[in-house]
Amino acid sequence: MILKKWFLILLFIDGVALGQTPIYDLQQCIEMARTKNPTVLQARLGLQINQIQLDQSKANRNPVVNSSANHNYNFGRSIDVGTNQFVTRKIQSNNFSITSAVTLFNGYQLQNLVKQNNVQLAVGKKDLEVINNNISLAVANAYLQILLAEEQLQTTIKQKEITEAQLLRAKLLYEAGKMSRSSVVNIEAQLAGDDLAIVLSQNNVRSGYAQLTTLIQAENYSSFLIDKPNINAERSLTVSEITEVLEKAQSQMPEVEREKLKMQTAMLGMKISKGAYYPKLSLIAGLNTVYSESRIEYVNQRLNEKRVGYTEVSREYVLAPFYEYDTKVSPFGTQLKDNFGQNISLSLSVPIYNNSRVKNNVKISTMNYEISKMLLDNTLSQLKNDVIQAYANWESAKARFTSSLQNEKAQKLNFDFTKERFDAGLLNSVELLNAKNLWSTAQGNTIQARYELVFRRVILDFYKGIPLSLQ
Repeated sequence: MILKKWFLILLFIDGVALGQTPIYDLQQCIEMARTKNPTVLQARLGLQINQIQLDQSKANRNPVVNSSANHNYNFGRSIDVGTNQFVTRKIQSNNFSITSAVTLFNGYQLQNLVKQNNVQLAVGKKDLEVINNNISLAVANAYLQILLAEEQLQTTIKQKEITEAQLLRAKLLYEAGKMSRSSVVNIEAQLAGDDLAIVLSQNNVRSGYAQLTTLIQAENYSSFLIDKPNINAERSLTVSEITEVLEKAQSQMPEVEREKLKMQTAMLGMKISKGAYYPKLSLIAGLNTVYSESRIEYVNQRLNEKRVGYTEVSREYVLAPFYEYDTKVSPFGTQLKDNFGQNISLSLSVPIYNNSRVKNNVKISTMNYEISKMLLDNTLSQLKNDVIQAYANWESAKARFTSSLQNEKAQKLNFDFTKERFDAGLLNSVELLNAKNLWSTAQGNTIQARYELVFRRVILDFYKGIPLSLQ
């Protein structure tokens, strides 16, 4: 099983060497996250909705055109649409109409709604910037966690190599009678502990890759690898003054501009709600026609005679001429043409009382505007607090990194001195392993402090608008 595991690892390394597994740097990972992360995709869909709402508000200023067609059956006493007379019979009829209406004035509500949706679109763009920034920081943090875990893994591997060398030396001393069996057993136990530390470090690497590949939605996370840049901790020891960072953050961070735009949206909302106090003037025009089966045409006129009496003397019949007709329902097209009508009108609606709806809407929109002002103040205050905290975290990380370096050097010297005495048979394995573990812990603390320092510097650069970089 162990041989199979190492064989797979070697195949993986060969694949990387042959260029079969792509290696991604930080900027590529950030770009992938901004392209595929579900949170970003959701924000982009929201932006598309904002664009549709803006287009619709512009279209609301155009005339509305609608058509209608009705097919009717009337029974009993009803008005004949052909003669406009009351009749008592079954009548089949059709009505056709086209109506158009356009709002000429409604208190500038349509115009202000266009402006509001235009600003809301800008708010959506700022929302997307905020989400992109947050995703970028999350990717940078996950990227650093992988680098940290991999460096810790290399450190644990080197510590195991040192332990193996110590075990070999201890066995030689034991065979020479200069060391007890318990010292050898202690070092063997330490070697088992080093193996466990390697397993835990490997798991940390896998966890880091799982977190990063989830953020960037990598398709093949099992063979995903990141570039390993040279982390320049010395550069992270110096950053701009806090006042400069704060000024840049307040002028460049999209959160501030977003809240300012929301204030404009709220102000336009006030104007829209106040526009309901004004009269509404509309222009209405229409076309209509009608068909009814009750409309009769007389055709095939014929002259005929009929008896109307007789003469008194001769008793001859008196004939009077009269005309006879055939009837038929007037053709569909003829009726539509003959009944074709047009209309145009102006409609004026003056609000008098609407259950206080307009009044309360104005109050609510005014309160929303005041809330937006408070949110802007809160955003500025929170941003200031975040920058101050980020600067304090950087100063703390810098102090921790400096002290960790000094401690690591001291523990390394202590281990070297202890090892010399152990190799000479003057110390037991307990003291040697204690010195080794102290040095190993100091190494781990230095690695963590270095990456934390770099990340704290990255955050301050982020507030200044500087592209994220680990070097």
